[in-house]
This record gives sequence, C-alpha cells and structure tokens, in this order.
Amino acid sequence: MRTRSYHHGDLANALLDAADALLLDHSCAELTLRQVAAAVGVAPSDAYHHFADRNALLDALAARALDALAAALEERLARIPKADAQRRLVALGRAYVAWARHQPHRFEAAFGSQQGRPDVPANLRPFKLLGSLLDEAVIRKMLSPDGRQNAELILWPALHGLAVLASSGPLLEKSEREVAALCDDLVLTILAGLKARAQRASSDDGGP
Repeated sequence: MRTRSYHHGDLANALLDAADALLLDHSCAELTLRQVAAAVGVAPSDAYHHFADRNALLDALAARALDALAAALEERLARIPKADAQRRLVALGRAYVAWARHQPHRFEAAFGSQQGRPDVPANLRPFKLLGSLLDEAVIRKMLSPDGRQNAELILWPALHGLAVLASSGPLLEKSEREVAALCDDLVLTILAGLKARAQRASSDDGGP
C-alpha cells in the first residue's frame, strides 16, 4: 500500500472525509477503521493514532453529521422571514425529514453513536435550532408561554420518528410529495395540540 504523507491534523480530517464519503453507499455497521484507512491510502495503525477504536471514529462522524444536518436546516430557514413563525417550523420539519431521506447513512451516523457525549440532546445543534424557533413562535405570539413549555420534547421525537420511517422504514416507498404532506400534517397537528393544551391550562386556572 502506498502511504501518503500527512501533517498536523490533516490525517484525522482526511480519515473523517473518507468515512463520510463511504457513508454514501455503506451503513455505519459496515464501516471499519481498516476500510477508512485503505480509502485514504494509509496503514490501519496510522488511523489508530487519531481514533482509538471504531466507536471513536463513529462519534466523530456523528458530530460531523449533526453539524451537516443543522447547516441544512439553517439553509432552508434562511429563505423564510422570521415573522412567519409557523411556516418556519413547518419548513424545519420538512428539511429534517428530507435530509434523513437523502442522507440515510449519515442520518444513522448522527444519532447512532453517542458514547462519551454527555451533552446529548441538550446541545445538539438541530435540537437547539428547534428550540430557538419555538422561542420565536412565542415572541411572534403564535404560541403562548404555556404552549411553549417542553414543546421541543414533543415535536422533535415525532419528527425524528417520521424521519426514521421515511428514510429506512415502511414509509421509504412514499413519494417526496407524500412525505412532505405527512410532515406538514405532523407539525401543524402538534402545534394545534400545544395551543389547545395552553388553552386548557388557562381555563383550569380560571382564565378567560
């Protein structure tokens, strides 16, 4: 095998680039450090200098995939005015599920390996982005503070479940249009439920 020369942190990034590229056609379960080293053109022992084991590689890939997912969500939201809080939440849902369908192995990598990462889920960029949109919804008076309470812990699992079903489950055969419609219905139904919950809470408290 021809060994290439790498300096400083270049090899670690090259290995991650190679692993990321392999995820286009391979699942996380199929990925090995030996395979990634071969793709870069270095000896497996060189790879182990940067990643102690396969789990360490998968954790680094997870962080990279989560950043890529967050970037895709931010790119989609950049097209929609902040004043339209509901439309932005619907768009985030669509973008989340669409990214999972178009990048199923990277989506698997993003959430499949979380060893040694105690910040999950509170500091995950996609999760934080959803939280910021819900905060915007309160500012825009689309949601009340009562409706906002724990809303991301309701909406995110539902979106994630749809993304899994649509990227590697029984909804995989649905068309893009059908999945987008399901996603819109999901987000709007949950938002309606959050508003109804807040109204019930207000009524129980003796409010108008």
